[in-house]
Amino acid sequence: MQSLGYSRERPLKRVRWTQDADLQKLDDFEKLEAKSKVQHKQFTVQWSHTVNHILFARKRMNKEKMVMKLGI
Repeated sequence: MQSLGYSRERPLKRVRWTQDADLQKLDDFEKLEAKSKVQHKQFTVQWSHTVNHILFARKRMNKEKMVMKLGI
């Protein structure tokens, strides 16, 4: 890489640590974790309903096949 004839160094960005900032990050993380658990529970309930619907439909189809076989 060629030098342009001058050098410019970036100033260091310094961030001051505060306990409040760490506590805020912890609070944010806990909120995200709680939200994730709620979403997982909602997904599980929806999936359970879907599976139950499929199983019910399968039973109904099997029953209809038996009725057709027996000619009832």
